[in-house]
Amino acid sequence: MGFVCDSLVPHPARMAPPVRAFAAAASWAAGRPLALCFRLEAPLENLTLPAGSGGRADRLWEHTCFEAFLAPVGAARYLEINLAPSGAWAAYAFSSYRKPARPKNAAVTVDLDVRFEEGVVELEAVVGIDSWLRSPPDELAVGLAAVLEDASGHHTYWALEHGGAQPDFHDDRSFVLHLVR
Repeated sequence: MGFVCDSLVPHPARMAPPVRAFAAAASWAAGRPLALCFRLEAPLENLTLPAGSGGRADRLWEHTCFEAFLAPVGAARYLEINLAPSGAWAAYAFSSYRKPARPKNAAVTVDLDVRFEEGVVELEAVVGIDSWLRSPPDELAVGLAAVLEDASGHHTYWALEHGGAQPDFHDDRSFVLHLVR
């Protein structure tokens, strides 16, 4: 199965920085891990892009961060995946809306590749989610999103679709992409 791609849009409650294009895509097929791709085209000098090295890290959403929320269709449980342009990542499991599962840190693997060009950040991730899924469903509901932090520390919230009056990526109304294995 190929990538399902769409544009991320800013939440209307926040003034967004100038962005030329912001696309996100996901792919999930039998016998293959989840693949995520984000492409941001913007004046990067106006954004705060976290520095650092790769590996697992917490609180990535406090700065520029690309995110995916995954839920087996019909289930209350879901997974939050944070991917930073620094190469850092995190994965958190929830048993229901904003209720952390035990253990909170999800047992997933992430292979992350980040590329910078003039005015472009591309992030691709291969995410092993089978150990979190336990018994893989036939269909996943997915919300693709991002937090952008500008140079003054102001945050804007981007998603395929926003579910409410305030930004909330955990709101399953924003899990609008459906991937079938």
